Amino acid sequence: MADARRPSTINTTGTATVPSPQGGGDEFVYRLTVADCLKLQGFDERTVLHGSESAQWKMVGNTIPTVLTTIVTRAVDAELRRVTALRAKRRREDE
Repeated sequence: MADARRPSTINTTGTATVPSPQGGGDEFVYRLTVADCLKLQGFDERTVLHGSESAQWKMVGNTIPTVLTTIVTRAVDAELRRVTALRAKRRREDE
């Protein structure tokens, strides 16, 4: 019997077990769509994938969430700027 206060669970087959909004212990299974998975990974809802459904699922499975790429890109950029500034400082000191 489900507890309506319990969060939804998502398993590896792309289905979510969702407590009934009315409570009462009923659950239903919701199969995630490609669009649902894109939203969960931080893509804009206007994002469209082309190709067959299986090709789209493969793209979703191989993607890196946009939030993660933003964080990594900013960290790499900051480190490159730091190293560049440090090298420039050392060159000035050596002159």
